[in-house]
Amino acid sequence: MMKPYANLLLIPIVITLAWEASPTPDVTSYKLYARASTESAFHCISTMHRQLEVKITVDGRRNWFLYVTAKNSSGESAPSNIVYVPR
Repeated sequence: MMKPYANLLLIPIVITLAWEASPTPDVTSYKLYARASTESAFHCISTMHRQLEVKITVDGRRNWFLYVTAKNSSGESAPSNIVYVPR
């Protein structure tokens, strides 16, 4: 007999994150990084071109940490301030 998976429950929440444009004129994209409170490393979850806002859906059972970087031909900027989203 198969056992049910108890960890399939997902409580989705939608987060809208917005930021100001980089003062650097040659920015080609912005990258959004996220980390759940149970993870040790940030992961890039979205790359945006010219948009300054993103909506993402995450598991509402966890605390989340988010930041944005700007990217141009020279590389990637330092991270923005980290945004904490409590469950």
